[in-house]
Amino acid sequence: MIAAPRPANYIRAYSGKRVVLTAPRPETIDIEDIAHALARVCRFVGHTAGLYTVAQHSVFVSELVPPRDALWGLLHDAAEAYIGDLPSPVKNLPGMGIYRVIENRLLACICQCFGLPVSMPESVVLADKLAIATEFRDLTPVRDDFEWIIQECGVPPLLDRELTPWPAGFAEDRFLSRFKALQP
Repeated sequence: MIAAPRPANYIRAYSGKRVVLTAPRPETIDIEDIAHALARVCRFVGHTAGLYTVAQHSVFVSELVPPRDALWGLLHDAAEAYIGDLPSPVKNLPGMGIYRVIENRLLACICQCFGLPVSMPESVVLADKLAIATEFRDLTPVRDDFEWIIQECGVPPLLDRELTPWPAGFAEDRFLSRFKALQP
């Protein structure tokens, strides 16, 4: 009798690299894998008017922060390239602790790989909230008053920006272009 195979503790990235989710190593992290995957992961679990990707969101956040924090802004959701994007109400459930541990380990490894401090800058935290509020306004089909957005995000949507979804390939290219532009 053939024994059942053990479940893998890694994922095979687009490049073919094996990323061990519970103990990631910097040499298995690849910016092209991150860009490719995030350009195919939809924000808000797909409850948007069009495919709005994590890659586009990441570029947007990176443009909202001071230049010194732009790479952090671009990579703030990079762990989602390996574990997907879960909505915050699910991520924050008490039983989701292991997801948060894996996400934090991946993000720490990504920071090490790209020379970032492990603590997310406050400018990125704020830019992420501004981006989410603007995304709610522009990309979700609900068209009521936006007081709920301010209550949900803690900030109002940006008045000087209007978002439209990018095609996946374009989002991937823009993510990689932004990454290259931020390299010393």
